[in-house]
Amino acid sequence: MKKIILIFVINFFTISNVFSKNLLVCEYDELYKTGCHIEEFIIGENLKYQMDFSTNYKFDCEGHDFQVGISTEFGFYPMQRSTKIQKILSTFQARAALKVLNPDKLYAKILNKNCELTILQSEQTPSLQTITMWNDDAKNMIKTLRTFSESFQLAKNLLEINNWDKNKLSLFYDQIKKISNLYPQNLQLKLLLSSIESVLQNRPELIQVDQATKENLINYYKNKILEIINEANKLIEIVDYWKIKLDADLKIIIDELKLKINNSLEKL
Repeated sequence: MKKIILIFVINFFTISNVFSKNLLVCEYDELYKTGCHIEEFIIGENLKYQMDFSTNYKFDCEGHDFQVGISTEFGFYPMQRSTKIQKILSTFQARAALKVLNPDKLYAKILNKNCELTILQSEQTPSLQTITMWNDDAKNMIKTLRTFSESFQLAKNLLEINNWDKNKLSLFYDQIKKISNLYPQNLQLKLLLSSIESVLQNRPELIQVDQATKENLINYYKNKILEIINEANKLIEIVDYWKIKLDADLKIIIDELKLKINNSLEKL
């Protein structure tokens, strides 16, 4: 049965920006306001990851109605008029900015002199999609690291290949075939593949392996393991930075990844 891992996110570490300026600017601003527009205001743009933004604002205004809100690649998040400070939630990665629907109509409207639209504070946290992506990345790294670790151990014992059972041979054959596809000019790998294939098909044959092939395979898997370790360390650093509390099962997977990294380094 396939195991489903649920992710719960609480107590985020947040990055907060504080602002305080009336973004409603009007050409006539005495007894009432008219000839108004909203100053350009970018909440954020070109983020490395998709983020959730919680923005505190005050939209205290009387007079003709007009629609303003936060526009992102996922849609328009409208703001509501109130004398109290309010909060609006938005999700984006490319860009989020303040937007007025039908700005030409706003210019012609008449508003109360005390109208204001002020962004007070904006906090960002990783979105559920981002957390899910990190979770999937961690699981994929663990799976790949396990596979390469097994292949690395087999490569270290390559000179004993004729004593391996068919399960080991089959596993090693699949991995060598992938490498051979990456390096089609390597005749040593092609010869090794052909020999293993003959044994797997029950044709009596000794698999011939030279020391150079063994050393090349050991170095290949060692470098692959180190690449994954480097990627995993970066992922763990990001998760720790955001102080994300995840579902217990996922935390076990992350801890297992750290342990696997340390063990691999010790064996290399």
